[in-house]
Amino acid sequence: MKKAILTAAFMAAVASAYSQQVFSFSMDATGGNVSSMEAGLAVENKVIGHANLECFYDYRWTRDTTDTADGMRDDVMVLQIGDGLSKFFSYRTMKADSLIATVSSPDELLSDLGKFKRGETFSVYKNYPAGKQTFTDMVANNWYRYEDEVQIDWQIGDATKTIEGYQCRQATCTFRGRDYTAWFTPEIPVSDGPWKFSGLPGLIMEVSDNEGHYSYVLTGLRQVDAAPVNMADVNYHKTNRKEYLSTKEKFETNPIGFMGLSGVTIQVMNPDGTPNNEAMEGKALKYSYQERDYK
Repeated sequence: MKKAILTAAFMAAVASAYSQQVFSFSMDATGGNVSSMEAGLAVENKVIGHANLECFYDYRWTRDTTDTADGMRDDVMVLQIGDGLSKFFSYRTMKADSLIATVSSPDELLSDLGKFKRGETFSVYKNYPAGKQTFTDMVANNWYRYEDEVQIDWQIGDATKTIEGYQCRQATCTFRGRDYTAWFTPEIPVSDGPWKFSGLPGLIMEVSDNEGHYSYVLTGLRQVDAAPVNMADVNYHKTNRKEYLSTKEKFETNPIGFMGLSGVTIQVMNPDGTPNNEAMEGKALKYSYQERDYK
């Protein structure tokens, strides 16, 4: 039996799903130790462009629609805008990866996961390749990548308000199962925004779905001098959007069973040392993904 080295993302997901539990891990004879990249250690990046503007957003989303008090999560996201492309990603994950780059072994990483806590692992690259978006994310131990063609039919209204000192106009749309209200400013004449949103005559400063489950609010921006726009240089599983979302759902509803498909055997134990068979069965999501049209 070989020792299994699991990603920080996977360990965090399991711990969140099954708090107050004890876990034992093993790898069957057909498996092997995963690479340092898969163990959550630093990965190499390639520069695909340069940015001259960086926009910071407070990203909030609901992980449990039945618990309005404690069901919300948040992250600090960055939108890098350059000449001909942009990238949207987690600032917290970027900072955590900088710390992970100093780790000498997977054991050091796994001994103190809280120190290396990441935010979201997805990135959205607009106009890369030209005319399309590229989406990347890590699910369990694997990197996924797909190209997306995004068309948003915005309806610009008459309402206005001031955000961060900029005069903004309201716009609405329906996109992949949700209705959104956005606020954009023509004073910053870039047709871009957080996540997959773009296509308005100005930077999108705020956008949220009308159920209050997902929101992005600009908290600051700065001019930068040819800041590198990076993409992880890894072996991606190339897929499509709906297959990626289905894979993500399988992992999040039953991470233990999902990892079992890769040869990792995980036994969930109660604090008294007895097996927790109920936890092994997984559990349903208490929220829906931002894009609802994959099923």
